[in-house]
Amino acid sequence: MGIQHEYSLVETHRRPRTETCVTPTQVAVTWVRERAARSVATVVPTIGPRTLAQLDSYLGALDVQLANAQYTRLAKVSAVPLGAPHKGNDASLHRLLGGAADRVTAPVVPVARLAATGCD
Repeated sequence: MGIQHEYSLVETHRRPRTETCVTPTQVAVTWVRERAARSVATVVPTIGPRTLAQLDSYLGALDVQLANAQYTRLAKVSAVPLGAPHKGNDASLHRLLGGAADRVTAPVVPVARLAATGCD
């Protein structure tokens, strides 16, 4: 991951701003909130405003909605390459699956969600 990747990341985060007239901060917070909604892990955006204007900008993110294409674009450019051994495993996946990777269905792993108990 070099400087070119960082520029690409910044430009991709700026693009929804011009499409929806919101600040880059609002795009970033909205994207993290959307990631949390789509993830099985707990993801919480942490903000650190130093001024009232910054706080207003952060809170403005609560009213921002990203289109699915915008979210996908941000997720793709923000993905961190996993490196070894993942890269080698991906290259060998077709061979490891007997040359029929397209006919193999990965098992679905259920994710349990705790029922609401009414306790806060």
